[in-house]
Amino acid sequence: MTRVLVALAFVLFASGWASAERRVALVIGNAGYVNAAVLKNPVNDATDVASALERLGFEVVLGTDLDQSKLRRTVKRYSEMLVGADVAVFFYAGHAVQVDGQNYLAPIDTDLERESDLDFETISLDLVKRQMEREARTLIFFLDACRDNPLTRRLGTRSRSTGNSKGLARLDANGEGTFIAYATQPDNVALDGAGRNSPFTTALLANIERPGVEISELMTDVRRSVYEETGERQLPWTNSSLLGQFYFKDALPSETDPAQAERDRKLERLELEAQVWETIRNSTDSESIRQALKELGEGPYAELARARLAALEAQKSVTAAVAKATGESSAEQPSAGAAPVGEDKPVAKAAPDPAPQPGADEEKPVEVALAEIPGARDGADKAKPTNAEPSRELVRSIQKELQRVGCDPGSADGVWGRRSRSALGDFSRHGEVDLALLEPDDDLLDTLKSRQDRVCPLQCGRGQVEKDGRCVADASARAPQKKTASAARRSTNPARRSTSNCMRFNGQLICD
Repeated sequence: MTRVLVALAFVLFASGWASAERRVALVIGNAGYVNAAVLKNPVNDATDVASALERLGFEVVLGTDLDQSKLRRTVKRYSEMLVGADVAVFFYAGHAVQVDGQNYLAPIDTDLERESDLDFETISLDLVKRQMEREARTLIFFLDACRDNPLTRRLGTRSRSTGNSKGLARLDANGEGTFIAYATQPDNVALDGAGRNSPFTTALLANIERPGVEISELMTDVRRSVYEETGERQLPWTNSSLLGQFYFKDALPSETDPAQAERDRKLERLELEAQVWETIRNSTDSESIRQALKELGEGPYAELARARLAALEAQKSVTAAVAKATGESSAEQPSAGAAPVGEDKPVAKAAPDPAPQPGADEEKPVEVALAEIPGARDGADKAKPTNAEPSRELVRSIQKELQRVGCDPGSADGVWGRRSRSALGDFSRHGEVDLALLEPDDDLLDTLKSRQDRVCPLQCGRGQVEKDGRCVADASARAPQKKTASAARRSTNPARRSTSNCMRFNGQLICD
């Protein structure tokens, strides 16, 4: 019963509290460049996006106006936070450099004299991407770093490379679960904007906290808003390898459709009842089923639980009735070996079982009882053992144990018949042991072995009394008699045959 109650508590807990995925974000905004023109919006963009993500349940690492050492430490801190995360987001606003198809994030103290300075003055965007791929299963990038970059122009005049160009290079979403959003198309330039935020971040902030909007739909609305606000000069671009839908904020419960809300509530309740039913559908503990019925109320699974309980109660009643009937029947028969000590009598063979009447069936009382209970048949069928026929050795061991505790099954021949069932019924009644069926199995053998005392009372035959746990002749009932003359003559006359071992058959005396 305890196991069932624990399962019920877990089901109720799980139905109200679904385990939430862990989401982390790195947000960086660089604006105060030393060797390039100061940008207006990136710090505002990063601060506002970080606040929105925190409201959405993200753990956020925020960095603004980071020089080279601070930028590396911030990325390292983010990589440590990524351990155990399910969703990882990276937002960057500021200058970035593209050279030969590779993207580099520019700290505010970046000073590029030659192409080789990229390895020392910047951080590769691929480095950040690798940290995210190592831990999280869903990666999301927002790159508002496609501004007209004087660092790129300066590098282009002092480098032999011809691969550097405006904007950022395409970042491939290689590997499942990656979504990349650029403020504008690859190799193109985004606008910084005249307001508090850039056009791209303004549109992103207007849509990211909308409930029930999937990320692809969200970016469609962002793209349309930016395209219209910039006079069709800037068109955000996305690249995705997501295998499922992603929502920054789940849909709110419907407040305008009470009927739908009621249908949802009923479905949730039905799912809960189904889980409760699964915990007790095969239980043989009546008390556990009664506890479950309190949770099931009057739903469809409650009817199944009541039928299961009725089947168990019917089975117990029938078992008790069979045990009582077989106990009374065995009480009418003297125990084997009950002949008076010292009296030599012919040994009578055990009477054969009476021939079954046409249509008679030993299980009929059980069948009739279950037939009268609606729904009890299914429960009773499940309660019957489904294991194979017991071995003769197992039956023989059980018969010997029954003999040991004083419940006489006859000879231990390994055949489970009516006399063995009668002895087991005596054991159940006198030992106060609740048995589902009067059939042999390993559990029954263990139960018998656990009883060290005599269970069934000793039954002595006529002319016997119990003494020290055994049946002995009742001396008081056999007063000594004097021999008659004729008896004396018979005992001394060898011509007269003793009739002590004789019996009459059809009027004739037949002697051994």
